[in-house]
Amino acid sequence: MTTATAPMTQARWDSMTTIERSPGIGVGMGYVVGGGYSGATADLDATVQAAAQLLADAYGYPVTIRFNSDRRSGGAWLKTDDPDGIWLNAEVGIGASLITDDDAAHWAARYPDMTQAAPGIYVYAHVGKRVGEYAHVRVDSLADALAYVQTHADLSRLTAIEGAPR
Repeated sequence: MTTATAPMTQARWDSMTTIERSPGIGVGMGYVVGGGYSGATADLDATVQAAAQLLADAYGYPVTIRFNSDRRSGGAWLKTDDPDGIWLNAEVGIGASLITDDDAAHWAARYPDMTQAAPGIYVYAHVGKRVGEYAHVRVDSLADALAYVQTHADLSRLTAIEGAPR
C-alpha cells in the first residue's frame, strides 16, 4: 500500500501541536505498525517524552512520538511529512529501547560470544533519508543523541515550509 505524501502546507504547519503521539500507521488489511502509543514502562515513556521536548526545543519543528507495537522501544521524530506513513517522518529522531533481565538472559544464551547489554533503557540517535542511507547510533544520553543529530542531520528539504524555523 502506497501512501501519498504532500509537502507540509503552511496551514497544516500552523495547526500542528508541538508534540503529538502517533496511534500507529495503517498498512492495510487491519495491520498497524508503530501502534504502541506509549512506552511499556513509565521510565521508557518519560525518556521518549524528554527526547521529544529536546527535539522540539532545538529545532522548533513539530515532533511525533511513536512506539513499536510491543511498546518496548520508541522514539521522537521531527515531523517532516504530512500525513504520517511508512518511511515518513523518520529522518531525524531520538529513540530509546528497554532491555529487561529476561532480554539480557535471552541474548546471552543465544549469542554467548557477544558483549551483552545490561538491563536498562538505551538511547539512540537516528539520522538519515526516508529509504536508504540511515544511521541508528547508540549513545550514552539524550544530550549526546541531540548533539549527534544536530551534527549529522540534513534538514535542507524542510526549509521549503514558509514560516518554518530554519
